[in-house]
Amino acid sequence: MRERKPNQMKTPYPILRYLPLTPCMQRLYASDLSAEQKTSHANHQTEERSMCHPSDVEAWRHFDQTYLDFTTEPRNARLGLYTNDFAPQGKY
Repeated sequence: MRERKPNQMKTPYPILRYLPLTPCMQRLYASDLSAEQKTSHANHQTEERSMCHPSDVEAWRHFDQTYLDFTTEPRNARLGLYTNDFAPQGKY
């Protein structure tokens, strides 16, 4: 460990947490009911003046138009990154 001077503040160390994604996705699609619900975004109808599914927003439509080979299968998972207003190392 590094030695610290008496009035020096501690420096936090960066930690990278690893989430094994493949087993999580396998468990998610193991149930027939769960897999059926994952395709609801392709079959739903939008109601005016109510909360909407993310598939109704412009970014989702842009993704669909850009990656046609991916979007032809509605069961493909779309993962998003959410940081809760936290900018890692002040970048963004």
